[in-house]
Amino acid sequence: MNHEFSKMISMLRHERGLSQKRAADDLGISQALLSHYENGVREPKLDFVIRAGEYYDVTTDYLLGISPHRQPSRFPEIKKNDGEFLCYNNALVIHSILEEIGDECLSRLVWEYIGFSLYVVLSHLRRPEHTLGPMIDAAKMRSVSMMFTRMRELAQTPGVLPELTDQLLRQWYPEEYESVCRLEEQIRDMIDAIM
Repeated sequence: MNHEFSKMISMLRHERGLSQKRAADDLGISQALLSHYENGVREPKLDFVIRAGEYYDVTTDYLLGISPHRQPSRFPEIKKNDGEFLCYNNALVIHSILEEIGDECLSRLVWEYIGFSLYVVLSHLRRPEHTLGPMIDAAKMRSVSMMFTRMRELAQTPGVLPELTDQLLRQWYPEEYESVCRLEEQIRDMIDAIM
């Protein structure tokens, strides 16, 4: 057991303004045992960790210091074959590649472009009658133009942009590689259908 649990249950008890005696009684243990847990002298059994999570209305992951979130995510779990999974994995790959390149300007431009796409979806979900389409398209085109210009500038300096071959992508991102390929294939199919 890590020391996070000791800190967390002590902090949560203090947040609620509870005495050790009161919390111990509520949790069905002796005050001495709760003191041992809070001071890291003893490790609790799993059933106590679960009971403490329920008592303080937090997840066991939060109690153990695994998650910074007191409550579980409101977002549904992404299934491995969903389009969301493809986008999520590709966002992780893009983030990692941008960190590897280390160019703040390029990172800002890439996330600005992705942000525009997310904004378009969100704004139309919120207000389907939204009529800013042409302005959003113009701003997105400006963003993509600036992003590609920056990529061309970086490509002129040898070694700045990694050569992202299939072999390198498979080596760097073994778990995400299939998602990268599937997304590329889906987008190519969509482009072919338009042409």
